[in-house]
Amino acid sequence: MWGKNNLTRPKNQHNTVMEALINYISDTLTPINLRNEYDLYLDDEFEFPSGPFQSMYPSDVLKTMDEIKYNLGCREFINDKAENEWLEIDSLYYAREDVEQAREDFILELKIEVKERKEEVNSMIADKYPQEDIDEAAKKLLEVENQIKEAKKYIF
Repeated sequence: MWGKNNLTRPKNQHNTVMEALINYISDTLTPINLRNEYDLYLDDEFEFPSGPFQSMYPSDVLKTMDEIKYNLGCREFINDKAENEWLEIDSLYYAREDVEQAREDFILELKIEVKERKEEVNSMIADKYPQEDIDEAAKKLLEVENQIKEAKKYIF
């Protein structure tokens, strides 16, 4: 289901388009390494320490000196990023813009499938296939067209 900033697989209902989209995103994107992103933020925002810690990154100093403060800061950092820049999908975080691009790519692949299915139906008509075979192929074409409509509803 869609939450404000997250997407999880639907429970007790079958939505194949949502499932396919989640699978596509999971297969094509790399989740964000949350601790690494927080460490990079700390190391970019704060000056390198002096004295006995001068050979350590600011993130390492905080982890070493006050692990609780480090963990609280990390949680706050993640919440802020999740509010604005990241999207949670199946308990993993992805850049919102990457997820949106993956959705567009997913729709593009469906459009390619529609084109191929239309060609198949037209070929079957030209080759005088039995009507029930043509109807079945047309039904599959309609299903893919409906999947595109459904996938377009999801905005990140």
